Amino acid sequence: MKFLHKVSMRNIVRYKKRFFMMVLGIGGCTALLVTGFGIRDSVSDIAGMQYEQVQIYDIGITFANGVQKPDMEALKAGSDGRIDRISCRLEESVDLDFNGRTKSVYLEVPEDVQENSMFLNLHTQDGDPIGYPKGGEAVLSAKIAESLGIRPGDTVTLRDN
Repeated sequence: MKFLHKVSMRNIVRYKKRFFMMVLGIGGCTALLVTGFGIRDSVSDIAGMQYEQVQIYDIGITFANGVQKPDMEALKAGSDGRIDRISCRLEESVDLDFNGRTKSVYLEVPEDVQENSMFLNLHTQDGDPIGYPKGGEAVLSAKIAESLGIRPGDTVTLRDN
């Protein structure tokens, strides 16, 4: 045997603590690698799905104060034809209450549902289209509904600042 192999065998056989520390160290590093690959595989498709299948627009502009129709016309006219369509919506962070549990969610209320449907594609996890909600209705993400136990037809409370 080569010298380094002899030393390694001696340390494994003679020093039990070193042996177990080596096994735990190698096992821990392997577990971290497997966990890292698992996390990468589970989140790698989320951004693509969000920005290619749900939010199907190229750019979003956020205004601090409300925007009026003349402001939208001026924005479109000043773009030299680079802006084809415009849709406005209110976007705000609110608290969703259901059965004593609260989650922070984003509330989006479109100004014109027809215009907004060209920019936001609502669908189920299976790809079936979801119609825009009417007065007193809301569309929730599957994750929020699952985490709070909300079913279709349940009543939720939205609280803003």
